[in-house]
Amino acid sequence: MTMSHLGASATALHALTLVQAASLVREGSLKSEDYAAALLQRCRDGALLNAFIHVDEQALLAAAREADLARAAGRSLGQLHGIPLAVNKRSRSRPDEPSRQCRPATPPRS
Repeated sequence: MTMSHLGASATALHALTLVQAASLVREGSLKSEDYAAALLQRCRDGALLNAFIHVDEQALLAAAREADLARAAGRSLGQLHGIPLAVNKRSRSRPDEPSRQCRPATPPRS
């Protein structure tokens, strides 16, 4: 599978399925950093949806560059190596990360 085979352009990278993107990254037809940048742009474009509480763009791009270097060095990669994933969390994992605390769906009984 190649980028030209999919007809994917830089503006359509967000439309790739997980399987397509992972395959392209593993074979080297798509750089993880380019894919991450496209997904970040999609997040910015949809900012009014408030889908994300916190997006660490610099860390994401740094991890994507590292994934590209690992692939280029011929290291053994996992199936999702270089694919950014959003995490839904309800509490802080680090003190410097913003988070919303989970509230009960129904008020406690008196």
